[in-house]
Amino acid sequence: MILEALDERFGEVPSLISETVNQIEERNMLRTLLRQAIRCASLKEFEQALNGQSRADKLGKK
Repeated sequence: MILEALDERFGEVPSLISETVNQIEERNMLRTLLRQAIRCASLKEFEQALNGQSRADKLGKK
């Protein structure tokens, strides 16, 4: 649903964003990213949020 929301709002989603989103399994993170996809003003803004979430997830697993 995240990728569909981004595609609807901004057009084609870069493969790096698609691959990163598809690797995420945690429901809470996916829910947060979906909200971000709906609210963000640009793909660049979403990518920054995605990178922040990914880093936080990796730090939490250590």
